[in-house]
Amino acid sequence: MQTLRNLKDQNIIKVITGVRRFGKSTLLQMFADELQQKGVMQEQIQFYNFEDSDIYTIGNWKEIYDYIKIRLVSDKMNYIFLDEVQNVDVFQRLVDGLFIKKNCDVYITGSNAYLLSGELATLLTGRYIETSILPLQFAEYYEYTILKSPNLSKMESLGNYVMEGGMPEYYTQKKINQKQADDFIKSVLQAIIEKDIFQRLNIKDKHDFNKIIDFVFDSVGSFVSPRSISNTLRSNGTIVDNKTVAKYLDSLCDAFLL
Repeated sequence: MQTLRNLKDQNIIKVITGVRRFGKSTLLQMFADELQQKGVMQEQIQFYNFEDSDIYTIGNWKEIYDYIKIRLVSDKMNYIFLDEVQNVDVFQRLVDGLFIKKNCDVYITGSNAYLLSGELATLLTGRYIETSILPLQFAEYYEYTILKSPNLSKMESLGNYVMEGGMPEYYTQKKINQKQADDFIKSVLQAIIEKDIFQRLNIKDKHDFNKIIDFVFDSVGSFVSPRSISNTLRSNGTIVDNKTVAKYLDSLCDAFLL
């Protein structure tokens, strides 16, 4: 929040990246609410979540741009929030078109490193600042849990943290039902794999890809290489060359799973 406050009204695109469901949309909404509390009119704020299928009825990037443009308040600064903007084809043109308008302050989020690669980086070099949303640190987790379990020791809390991780929404789900919380984690993982990896890279052999995911997740804390993974899988009857393994590892890193 402090980073966004410091950059408000500066002639630079604010880019927020991080894994899905870790708080990017919440951060933008909190900042938009704060703007209104400080006197910015609701008409000056436009918020678009490109995970929402209703948004696609607007049209392609140019039609979305025109839709936003005609709603700008001409004599005031406008705050444009584009959430999960990588879901828009040729989103780079949309972002660039809004950025060059003098009365637009642009904030965008994305769930994979692709957002800052390729054309966006080329088109907007030197014109954006990236802020990453990270999982809860242990100190944050402990501060949260100690309110509910004041007798819990730090070591017990650390053990729980290692098992449960730092996804904020997991703990909201856990208030209702532990199974529901576990199912939620699985659904987020599957969404990341399907939307940020399979669809973007058009991966056909999902079986081999899932074998590599299993291998890497089982090897946390160990040094691995594409060649060692390929050799291990080969010895277990799965043939994947090391170049393909390297490509899959890159996609896992781009999606912030690794």
